[in-house]
Amino acid sequence: MEQTKITVQLPDELTEQIYQQFLNIANEAVRQATENIGFAGKSFLNEKELKKYLGIGQDTLNELLEQNLLSYSKIGRQKLYFLSDVENCINQLKI
Repeated sequence: MEQTKITVQLPDELTEQIYQQFLNIANEAVRQATENIGFAGKSFLNEKELKKYLGIGQDTLNELLEQNLLSYSKIGRQKLYFLSDVENCINQLKI
């Protein structure tokens, strides 16, 4: 069976709009990927980063601390949570 090829020529304005939409989608994907790997290479997180990393709120963090499942180091007023400790905490909570 012979295949027929059809060539479609879009107006330059429409081609540019499509290009810009793809560019916006690609830029958003890169932004999200960069945001998601923002923790890569880090050995510790501050409190705000930790809550974002685990997807938890302050109440849940407080519970983990009260139950001594998670610990932190304090430098000045900043609490730093080592990722190795966070992983241990998660492993302790496995069902």
